[in-house]
Amino acid sequence: MDELEKKVIDFFNKNNIVKNNKIDSSINKPNYFADEAFFLMEEFFVKFNIDKGYIDIDKFFNPLPTLSFKHFLNLFGLKKMEYPEKPKITIGHMIEVAKRKEWFDPI
Repeated sequence: MDELEKKVIDFFNKNNIVKNNKIDSSINKPNYFADEAFFLMEEFFVKFNIDKGYIDIDKFFNPLPTLSFKHFLNLFGLKKMEYPEKPKITIGHMIEVAKRKEWFDPI
């Protein structure tokens, strides 16, 4: 593992996004919402000097759930919320983004 790979993995570990060092680990879990992701990705882009490309946060992360009865049941662990499947962003992809210094959508 080279230094850049380690830094990217450490970044996502530090932010409690992943808990292991697996390159195929997803950073966009269904319950990690777009508003949180916006700030996370902004921090990542600054830290790794990414100034090219555009990430459509809503394409990869779910919006905050509306306050509803189902949402409260989910908060108390009585009913699990279901979220639409989003294209996966892996640690490996983010390592490649950091290497290229440019955001590009995962394939």
